[in-house]
Amino acid sequence: MNASRPVPGQTSWRIAVLPAVGGALVLWLFMSRLAHAAAPSSNWWLGFGIALLLGAAGCLVLRRAGGGRVWGGLFAPGLAGAALAFGAPPSITMTLAVLACVGGTAAVLDWATESPRGRVAGSVDAMAAGAATLAGLVPAAAAPVIGGIAGVLIGAATGMRLVRRPRTVWPLLPIGAAPLALLAQGLAWPDDSLAWLAGPICVLGLMAEAGRAEGPV
Repeated sequence: MNASRPVPGQTSWRIAVLPAVGGALVLWLFMSRLAHAAAPSSNWWLGFGIALLLGAAGCLVLRRAGGGRVWGGLFAPGLAGAALAFGAPPSITMTLAVLACVGGTAAVLDWATESPRGRVAGSVDAMAAGAATLAGLVPAAAAPVIGGIAGVLIGAATGMRLVRRPRTVWPLLPIGAAPLALLAQGLAWPDDSLAWLAGPICVLGLMAEAGRAEGPV
């Protein structure tokens, strides 16, 4: 009887993976804005739209629109994006970019409370998936830096799983090995890059892992 009863918070985290990744993607996007003064590319705006959609979907589906979830995942990045779109002075756009970075971090931490693996582990997972998603969107020149960040985070997430000595290592394939292989392929063959698949595969792996975690571990 008890074996089939979901542990509180785990069912919703299968959906909360998405807005958590959206918050992480917001953070990486606006960190890149702070590092480069060039106008945002079409891929940057695509990533921005994906991040906002993920955050909005989480707030609507889980009906938890409060705190860092809505302020950090939607309001702060939305305000910064509007300033960019309407050509606000650099001092304003940079200030709002900093605000969006803080907000994205707050959103990740807030959504990570849904994680069946705990707040810290859920945050690392979200950051890794967000960085992997961004690495598939950036130009080839920026791919080594963003891909390196994603690789470190994916490695940290994988290491945290291995420390717990899991009964099965299958989650390490979609969450760790496959994204790393795709990021490496994109660096080796930038003209035929499949790095854009790294983020979605990592996200799907996290959702599948959260679904399997629904009962006593």
